[in-house]
Amino acid sequence: MADFFKKIGKSISDTSKNVKESVADSREKSALRRQIAAANNKIEQIKISIGDIIYGAYTKDDEPEDCVELCKQIDELLQNVEKYKEQILAIDGIKKCPNCGLEINVDSVFCSHCGAKQIKDEDTQNDSNDGDGYVDVGN
Repeated sequence: MADFFKKIGKSISDTSKNVKESVADSREKSALRRQIAAANNKIEQIKISIGDIIYGAYTKDDEPEDCVELCKQIDELLQNVEKYKEQILAIDGIKKCPNCGLEINVDSVFCSHCGAKQIKDEDTQNDSNDGDGYVDVGN
């Protein structure tokens, strides 16, 4: 009978641990989604500023030099958004195939879309390949 209660206790403990990990993952993904939304909002604000600058320059027959810096800020924000999205995928056990860019399971040996052999992170550190971290599939 004691063995029965021990098994129930372990089951409850395991379930509690799984719920705790799931909640932590959900919080992390929510935080990343908030960062994505904030970056996208900032991008929209910058685009509005670019529009104001261009229109102001248009009305004065002047060149809008300020737009270059704003465009660089947009590029940086877009790169951050992509990083956040990759982090969300990693939490879900998904990655993008380095060959075709489509989403696959992180444990996949081959891409189910293009057939490219996948390299594990530890393989890229031990394997010289051509230094880009990708496997050539003879395209």
